[in-house]
Amino acid sequence: MIHQLKCWPEYFQAVKYELKKFEIRKEDDRIYTTGDFLDLHEWSPETESFTNEKPIRRVVTYVLRGQPFLPDGYVCMSLGFVSMKEGE
Repeated sequence: MIHQLKCWPEYFQAVKYELKKFEIRKEDDRIYTTGDFLDLHEWSPETESFTNEKPIRRVVTYVLRGQPFLPDGYVCMSLGFVSMKEGE
């Protein structure tokens, strides 16, 4: 499964430069699983539009759900790099 996600600039840049290797999201309209792909699109909340940055694709390598570490309905996903063959 490939999830298309908006990502605010400060977090997008941190993923881009490999400083942020996780993503926390609410699971309200979708379920995330290990092996899923995340296509992160830089989204500006000020202009309410996408920026010109190329999307970043990462693979979900681990999913942590809910209590006691996160509120119910939230997940923390660790992000891995995608090989060319894997991300096609």
